[in-house]
Amino acid sequence: MTTEAITEDIEVNPHQGVIDYLEIQAKMYREQNVWGDLPKDAPIRVADIYDWFLKNATPLTGMDVELADNQINHYYQPEIKQCYYNSLMAHPDLEYWEGWAAGIIPLNHAWNVQDGTVVDTTWALLEHQREQAEHIVYLGIKIPREFIVSQLNHDTHFRQASYAGPFLWDYAVKCIIEEKKQNVKNCESYFAPKEESE
Repeated sequence: MTTEAITEDIEVNPHQGVIDYLEIQAKMYREQNVWGDLPKDAPIRVADIYDWFLKNATPLTGMDVELADNQINHYYQPEIKQCYYNSLMAHPDLEYWEGWAAGIIPLNHAWNVQDGTVVDTTWALLEHQREQAEHIVYLGIKIPREFIVSQLNHDTHFRQASYAGPFLWDYAVKCIIEEKKQNVKNCESYFAPKEESE
């Protein structure tokens, strides 16, 4: 079998590099004492957040430069290296997302989404990202703006009050707690009296 034939049989997942990177991060936090982790006796640790993210993240590919330019020219003038603030200041009809994006290497990032299409006003400012726009991979979570508003003035382990982001870590903790509560309710229902069938 030729190399070309072997290559054709391999299904390429463009997001696999980002996924592998995050799995390594989760493993490192799970097995080592890493700076920035929560205390060892905390019920939720950073490795749990990475695991939750990998289980719930949505892969998206490519950014729509035209939609980003429309935001840049008509609604708000974003700045380089301000992805969280830029994404928060985008038109409120756009969804706010955080996660990791990779043109070359995976980076923590924030962007917007409209009808499943990435609107990345930060990376649209960079010529080398515009040139490869259709190949950029995003792996992220939609974070409701109501959650962001409720957290904006609170200091947390992952973010100082009044900073534009990141909100992903706090949102993941909130979701993990809700899942744990639901698991407890499901377990408690085991002991609930059974209704008699007619």
